[in-house]
Amino acid sequence: MPEVPDQTARLTPSRAAARWVELLLLYVVLPAVLAAAVDRHGRFHAFMHACGLGWFVDYAAVPGRIVFPVLLGTTALIVAVLLFDRSFDRSQLWGWSRARAELPRVLIFWSVGAIGLLGLTAFIAFRTDLLPEAGFMRLPRERPEILLIIWLAYPWVSAYPQEITHRVFFWHRYAVLFPNRWVMLLVNALVFAWMHALFWNLIALAMTFAGGLLFAWTYDRTRSALAAGVEHGLYGAWCFTVGLGWFVFAGR
Repeated sequence: MPEVPDQTARLTPSRAAARWVELLLLYVVLPAVLAAAVDRHGRFHAFMHACGLGWFVDYAAVPGRIVFPVLLGTTALIVAVLLFDRSFDRSQLWGWSRARAELPRVLIFWSVGAIGLLGLTAFIAFRTDLLPEAGFMRLPRERPEILLIIWLAYPWVSAYPQEITHRVFFWHRYAVLFPNRWVMLLVNALVFAWMHALFWNLIALAMTFAGGLLFAWTYDRTRSALAAGVEHGLYGAWCFTVGLGWFVFAGR
């Protein structure tokens, strides 16, 4: 695993504070605003209207209007920022050779994880009230054509952009704030899970925190968004296959 250098000396206290504010705004405040806007119970809508964000609440009232536009728009902006930053190693946006070397490990881990997720979904569906029994393996049974689209599109439309926003950019901008690698991995997994607060259920947060730890570890090992994106795509598409996608889609 590559070392995360101690770069704290490169930032003055004021610049470090500014970097922390930037991190909190992007990875804590923005997801909170999105979650509040799409809350179907409208618990924060009056407050947002009072703050002049009523237009955003009204726009977000139509399902699907903000999730992918915000994700893809933010990704495009971040890629532009990275490409204009001369200190950025552009190979981290793809890193094919490093991803290829990591692929056997990714597939082995995923094979074991897929079995565990299948069992977990069956337990949730048949032993709890959290997921309808009909939700277990619903897509392969009832809508295989939708599942095929998910397997083809999700890794590139959702998983890979998230790895750019939450791994590549996070490491490039904020590694300087975390001389301890394991603290950085934990914080990164937390903000990755928090991005999914807009689905308003604890299972989504728990799943994405666990996944965030794994994807962060993979990116830290490889500095390849492709490696982390492929792994993210495999787990995400499998979650939709077994039925856990309910919690990051209909679960909202």
